[in-house]
Amino acid sequence: CLLLLVCLVISSILADYPLYIDKLDKGKASKQDKKHLDRLDDDEYTPRSQLKSQFDDILARQSPAVQAKYQEKVLREERKRTEKEEKKMRKYQEKGRDAVYRQILSIEGDLSLSEKQVKQQTKMLKKQL
Repeated sequence: CLLLLVCLVISSILADYPLYIDKLDKGKASKQDKKHLDRLDDDEYTPRSQLKSQFDDILARQSPAVQAKYQEKVLREERKRTEKEEKKMRKYQEKGRDAVYRQILSIEGDLSLSEKQVKQQTKMLKKQL
């Protein structure tokens, strides 16, 4: 039950933003899981929702200690990302470009897109900033 709860909390954290596959301590993962994690982390073409599903399966097989450590890292990264986004938003609001920045954030948070699609779609918008 605790393991499932931890997975659900982590999943909800990640539901709105890209994956943090590289933050999982692979030290105690099986050889097969390590290879799979590396493939997931490098995959630029699969929709991130599919990558997340596969990652969640691997995460669920890890020990509670590894899961807790991963959750701590993700929360720390999310705080940093949020602070950075808030600063950027204020900057772009002053310039009247906050609508464009919101579009970029929306695209970056859309897990139905692959990494490649996110890069392509945000590239043009970033030029407007």
